[in-house]
Amino acid sequence: MSTSNYPVVEAGALVIEKAIAFFVNVWRDDKDGVLDGTIKAAMKDGSFRKRFEAGEFFELQTEGGYDICDSCVAQEALEWAASARYHDGNPLLSDVGELRYHSEFAGSATSTNGPSVARWQPLSFEYEDDAIAYLPAKKEANLFAVSYDTVEDLEREFRHRLITREGDNIIPVWFDIRPYIMDIAGTYYC
Repeated sequence: MSTSNYPVVEAGALVIEKAIAFFVNVWRDDKDGVLDGTIKAAMKDGSFRKRFEAGEFFELQTEGGYDICDSCVAQEALEWAASARYHDGNPLLSDVGELRYHSEFAGSATSTNGPSVARWQPLSFEYEDDAIAYLPAKKEANLFAVSYDTVEDLEREFRHRLITREGDNIIPVWFDIRPYIMDIAGTYYC
């Protein structure tokens, strides 16, 4: 069996890094009834956002024993949500689309530039033989046309894809996902 390096080039993908992974995992743990007591108490007393922004939750382990910010676990949670069915047979997330995960990725992910870039702090992640999980944008640019006019258009698409049929937002509306909408370039080994 031979192995090779394969290129990865994505424009405007939602990268499931620490904060995004946290929200996905919290959502699933809440659905499964195993949400960490500290997080549950913060949701109940209204301090969740403030404590999240202070970084208080990032070191927690879930009752299942995994890191609450693990992107691999979050990717599995989204795959579960994409395939999970209500009692009537309809999917829990009807429009999540394709999820991608590469366990041995070398490259970078950098916030997609757009007209609103001055309003938020762009991010950049470097990977060296690390895992990366992301949702690619549904539309692709071609030689003669852009696929999205603004980063906000991409944001609307990803938010729509991460709302359950019941209207639950997997990622809170107050959390700015635009820095996590990224251009990815690198290779993965398979």
